[in-house]
Amino acid sequence: MQSKEPIVSLIGPSNLDYIISQFALSRLGFGLLFLSTRLSPEACLKLMRESNSHTVIQSSSPLAFNLGHRVRESESSVHVHPMVTSDVYRDIALDSLPKIPFDSEEAIQKRQHDTAVVYHSSGSTGLPNSNPASAVKFLARSSPGKGTEAMPASPIVHAYASKRAVSCMI
Repeated sequence: MQSKEPIVSLIGPSNLDYIISQFALSRLGFGLLFLSTRLSPEACLKLMRESNSHTVIQSSSPLAFNLGHRVRESESSVHVHPMVTSDVYRDIALDSLPKIPFDSEEAIQKRQHDTAVVYHSSGSTGLPNSNPASAVKFLARSSPGKGTEAMPASPIVHAYASKRAVSCMI
């Protein structure tokens, strides 16, 4: 599966920095490939190739940091960047920067079937498989309903496997 949209890979623990990065990159028009820190570099590269992702945003956590750099060592065309942390997005000086205008309804309609997120299987029987979801599928899967009262403790990369758990993540 080759995505036509720009897909950025995220590696890190499910914390506030990860969530802020997810929303910021989505707002900028990127699709997201959530990579588990438990994957091997080979598995990451397979998923990145399937999604046509050449950029990794990694947190500074030891697992994510090591995995991001091992992916880069394995594939020279991959670009690795640090994840933005709270010392940046909580800086009040940023409040004076120009705001990005919201997209028009027409622009939103055009992009609703673009890849929003790419999940992956665990790879327990081999290399993991990618599972892309458009914005429409993502929102349909996360719509609130009966039985969605709990916050899942699993990482974001796995949280979307259960429709019952996902609405609490958004």
